[in-house]
Amino acid sequence: MATIKKFFCCCLGLVAVTGLGLFATESELSKTVHPRRVDLGSIFSGKIEYARRNFIAFESAGLLTYVARPGVELPGAVFDGAGRIVSHGGLLARQDDIVQRANFAAAEAKLREAEVALAEKKENFERDSKLASKNAVSMRQFLESRIAYESAVWSLAAARAERDRTQRLIEGRSQSANFPCLVESVTLASGTVADVAQLVMTIASVEAMKLEIKLPSYAVRLLDQSTPILVYPSGAGTPVAGWFDLSGIGADSLVCYVDNPLVIEPAEGKWQGMPAVSGFTFLFPPMPSTKNLAPVWVMPAAVMCDGGNNNFVWKLEGLRALETAAALPRELTLRKIPVARRNLFFDQGIYRLEGIAPEKPADLSPFDLVATRVSGPVTDGGKAVYRAEKRLFLAGEHVAVQIKFPAGKPFWKLPRRALQCGGKSGFFVRIFGDSGVENIPVEIREITQEEAVVTSPGLNAESEVVVN
Repeated sequence: MATIKKFFCCCLGLVAVTGLGLFATESELSKTVHPRRVDLGSIFSGKIEYARRNFIAFESAGLLTYVARPGVELPGAVFDGAGRIVSHGGLLARQDDIVQRANFAAAEAKLREAEVALAEKKENFERDSKLASKNAVSMRQFLESRIAYESAVWSLAAARAERDRTQRLIEGRSQSANFPCLVESVTLASGTVADVAQLVMTIASVEAMKLEIKLPSYAVRLLDQSTPILVYPSGAGTPVAGWFDLSGIGADSLVCYVDNPLVIEPAEGKWQGMPAVSGFTFLFPPMPSTKNLAPVWVMPAAVMCDGGNNNFVWKLEGLRALETAAALPRELTLRKIPVARRNLFFDQGIYRLEGIAPEKPADLSPFDLVATRVSGPVTDGGKAVYRAEKRLFLAGEHVAVQIKFPAGKPFWKLPRRALQCGGKSGFFVRIFGDSGVENIPVEIREITQEEAVVTSPGLNAESEVVVN
């Protein structure tokens, strides 16, 4: 083999293309490389992003009376087959609607007036129709009755349309979530005026997240919907399955989706089986303008109702906000405090607060901690364990992804200058074989300015490939 290679190189070293001024030296033509096998691997990095974003605005200008705070999650709407809303989603933002409600009341009155007028004209027309059949009334009077009746029919239709229009204007003063979402950002606060189509907030879907994985193009070509995708949440050892369709396969990346449920961290040791508190807030003191309306104010999620329609809050016994540097203990004592709702709401910063009053004034004070999410059979004075509730994935984080590529041909990386073009026969490389130089057909899977990735049954790690 070495003798053949030396003879071949010596012969090529004497070749010159004189007409073009191109000369090939022996060292240039005798340079060889071994193909480097490309290991596809199975672990890649992916970036979690929101799968869907919506920008919330209003179709008419108006004063904002409510804007949901950033970070809050809201349920989505339910629609019927015709696209009509059966159940509204969580409230995102609301505009003042006093004028629109007044217009609706006026349209309702006009509708009732049109219904009464139609009933009267219909009765006259039916009476005159019977008399006209007996020639007991003039044709002129009969025609006047018919015209009056038909006009009343159309007047009723116009009044009903006006009523529906004014109702639609009221509905347009509120924006609700069409899908389960998280309020990602807010650009206009409650108390400001939103212009027509002015951005109020951005919402994002959190039930399923988008995952983008950068891959070499030759690996992308191996993907189809039978390829298993396993995604490892940050800090978790158990993966979850991802899914994608062919539209998610790009030239150098794969876009897939993962379910993103709310998960509660498991209880361990002595806390197993105990009721859980997974959310809490504190009681806000009244402002000078609200102190005569309610003694304390709280986020509405903290006010609960038992089977007898009695309202109460779960107070975390002995714990207060903003007064201690100690961490919240894992084990909590809950006190059930009956309260009266005042049906009053107040916007303080990014929070919408509800005014409440305890049955016994000494039971609640500003900055007392109260639970917003409690699960399990809780009793007054009973124990509970704090267990954080989180989404499995967060937008912007990087996660490990395992892709199980199907077994196939090995990939080999070569200098681009090793490729030769054989016209109709396609691309090939030259290698030294037992009988001299051989042309080995290859399939190009990826090519750059410097290198190429190819497949060929004629290549292996020991092949000596000639590089021009």
